[in-house]
Amino acid sequence: MTAPFARRTLIAVTAVIGAGAAWLAIASPSLIANYRPGQAYFESSAFFPRVGLWLCAISAAIVIGQAFAGRALQPNDEVDAETSRIPPALASFLIFVLYALALSVIGYTAATAAFGFAIGALISLTGRQCLIAAASAGLVGHLVFVRLIHISFPSPLLPGWLGLG
Repeated sequence: MTAPFARRTLIAVTAVIGAGAAWLAIASPSLIANYRPGQAYFESSAFFPRVGLWLCAISAAIVIGQAFAGRALQPNDEVDAETSRIPPALASFLIFVLYALALSVIGYTAATAAFGFAIGALISLTGRQCLIAAASAGLVGHLVFVRLIHISFPSPLLPGWLGLG
């Protein structure tokens, strides 16, 4: 692959990711169950997804602007490719995707606890340490985001599926 082709490809992929993030940020209210338009923005269930998506879109715009200004697009040296281990990185990405899917099924606190347990197991914590990580993640996450900041998370779907809700 030639350098100009690689540069154009990087710019195109960055533009697609940035545009997708901006579209998702705008569409967030219609994609989130239990979204309440009259709720204060900082208590909204769309607040953190929107912040993250807008950060992604703005970062993509900055990278594209730098590319068009002639700045060299070089790989970041923060990750050493020779010592990086791809399987654990992919496993943690998969755990994060499953966490995002579990949020609407089992609820925020339970999904966060399960996420803490799974990441603990991935980094080879003992069973007891995984349980401590799970309990800590679930409890601290619930106290900070639900009780303190009053973030409104969607109601879990599982109780309804089981006829309990």
